[in-house]
Amino acid sequence: MKVIFLDIDGVLNSSKTIDRNFDYPELDPRNLKVLKDIVELSHAVLVLISSWKL
Repeated sequence: MKVIFLDIDGVLNSSKTIDRNFDYPELDPRNLKVLKDIVELSHAVLVLISSWKL
């Protein structure tokens, strides 16, 4: 089994996607598309890591 450990902070979100006025979505759709392609091509499972839980 292939596993991808992914830290969300600064990878799927960024300073461009987080706005105090909530003008942007929390996750960057372009980054999500690239991740989707990688997972589909590799047949890997994801383990998400984030400091948000703290």
